[in-house]
Amino acid sequence: MKKLKKKLSSIVEEIKDVKVHYIDYPMHHNIGDLLIYLGTENFFKENDINVVGRYSLYDADIILNTNIVKPNDVLVFHGGGNFGDIYLVCQKLRENLISRFPNNKIVILPQSIYFRYQVNLKKSSEIISAHKNVVIYVRDEESLSIAKLFSDKVYLMPDMAHSLYETSFIHDIKAQTSIVSNELFLARTDKEVADNSMFNNTNSDNIFDWFDLVSDKQELKRKLLSILARTLGKRVYLARFISGLWYEQAIDLSYKGGVKLLSTNDFYTNRLHGMIFSQLLDRTVFMKDNSYGKNSRYYRLWFKNSKLVRWVD
Repeated sequence: MKKLKKKLSSIVEEIKDVKVHYIDYPMHHNIGDLLIYLGTENFFKENDINVVGRYSLYDADIILNTNIVKPNDVLVFHGGGNFGDIYLVCQKLRENLISRFPNNKIVILPQSIYFRYQVNLKKSSEIISAHKNVVIYVRDEESLSIAKLFSDKVYLMPDMAHSLYETSFIHDIKAQTSIVSNELFLARTDKEVADNSMFNNTNSDNIFDWFDLVSDKQELKRKLLSILARTLGKRVYLARFISGLWYEQAIDLSYKGGVKLLSTNDFYTNRLHGMIFSQLLDRTVFMKDNSYGKNSRYYRLWFKNSKLVRWVD
């Protein structure tokens, strides 16, 4: 895990000594995406990256409608698994901004790439490859071959969540946990679910998804912040205020997820960041794939030799 965190340091060369606009941080309650977000923020902090703006999907239009992006600024896009045509709103945002700023360096943090339809792949690659300074980091070898259609600057890189390794956030979670169940199943319930048979014949009380950990208060805060970002956030420069409030919530919910993960003797999941979180916390995980092989791709490249990951076919 220490080696994977250290490998991320090569990204610094692309964004040091410049002003950075961090785009598409997740304002939703998928703890996997929030771990990427927290890892990215920790990476910025540890490497003294000058982040001058942070924007979610809800207020990213401010970049298009103002002159806050200067000629030498770098646009840095959030990593994860939304590069492709499963989450089109995220892909369209990337395409629009890359087209809008043809002279600014673009950096896309580690992604898994997947297109269901070749027509979408062709159209998107034509848009992005027209820009001559796009750096794309990908989390697996399959994504590497696809990314070469978009840029000639493509590199393998582990997930940004690895930047959280050995931070106070991780140490605090490990210090506050205790075993309360023998088995725990983190099961996808979204569009990436492939097969939940691993979770059959088990007590339903032991099955959960990340979203089940969200309190009514946290959901209300998310709704209010998203409304604020969609309305006032597009007309008044409130992005810094909004992102600060959301960061606090991301910390709280991700902490809650870590405590939940460590509350069991045996942890099973088909979520990629169930696996990554367990490794950050030095715990064993029984792992199954998602709908298009994202989990197995990552496992083969980064975790195949880990004694803490046990693959379930």
